[in-house]
Amino acid sequence: MAQENGKALLITTDCVEEREYNEEYESITWENCTLRKYLNNEFYNKFNEEEKSLIVKTKVINNDNSVYGTAGGNDTEDNIFLLSIDEANKYFKSDDERIANYDGEAAWWWLRSPGNNDNNAANVNNNGNNVNNDNNAIRPAFFLISMP
Repeated sequence: MAQENGKALLITTDCVEEREYNEEYESITWENCTLRKYLNNEFYNKFNEEEKSLIVKTKVINNDNSVYGTAGGNDTEDNIFLLSIDEANKYFKSDDERIANYDGEAAWWWLRSPGNNDNNAANVNNNGNNVNNDNNAIRPAFFLISMP
């Protein structure tokens, strides 16, 4: 967890479920992928009204992939989001710290950053490295109003 401007960033310790980044294998960015729609609707609605009132809608910066030059697309405003490559590296200082489990085993998990081409999103593999893959778990993040 990180504290920023009166808000606390919460990132799940482990992955919560498996999901496709997008239903169709096509040119896609975080702004338009089906995983973003799911996280900000169905997943968000699993919280009760009191919990929702503490979640801060956040401007999410969607940078281009600095290694492959793949376009990140438009910035978004989200209640729930995935980390970017830069954020995963910022909040988890080593490969070991980035390892997250799903169903009792180290899992690959999605990032919102674009991958090596415009049909792929970046992710973290089960060794904690940033790489690309097709089927991954999700590790949602969101900002919460910090309580005094």
